[in-house]
Amino acid sequence: MTAGTTSTGRKLWTETDGAARVLQKEAEKRQQFQCIKAGLAKCPVCRKEAKIVRFGLGGKGIWIGCDRTEDCSRYIEFHAEGWSIEDTARDWNRRNRGWRKVLRRIKRGFYDRFGHLSRAEKRLQKEIKAKKEKNLAKRREIFGIFAPQRKKSWWIFGKKGNK
Repeated sequence: MTAGTTSTGRKLWTETDGAARVLQKEAEKRQQFQCIKAGLAKCPVCRKEAKIVRFGLGGKGIWIGCDRTEDCSRYIEFHAEGWSIEDTARDWNRRNRGWRKVLRRIKRGFYDRFGHLSRAEKRLQKEIKAKKEKNLAKRREIFGIFAPQRKKSWWIFGKKGNK
């Protein structure tokens, strides 16, 4: 490219035919990248926009996904070398749309409900509740307050009128 000036002092850029084609190809690549990025499925965990990241020597590696949380990063579509952005995006969308998305959500629900973290949380809550009951029983004993006895159910011991 060469630069020149006009009589008004503005710069005038002239480009050779080869430079114009290179700029046009770069603009097409940027537009194609934006179309691919707009067509990506959302993250299955946080439901936010997925990222496209190039890494490695010469940017040959690609991963698509979300790295906002530890659970989000479980679903990153990772390809080290030899994959294009289009192929990786196709795999990401295939795994996060349609029936596969439904299956992932069902599995995620089971993991959240019955996983080792939820079991640990439930065990911790039971321990806290047992400590509270123990402290309450100790206070009742100290102050001489006895827990009220439960009323007997009429359906176990007979009709409602009988005592």
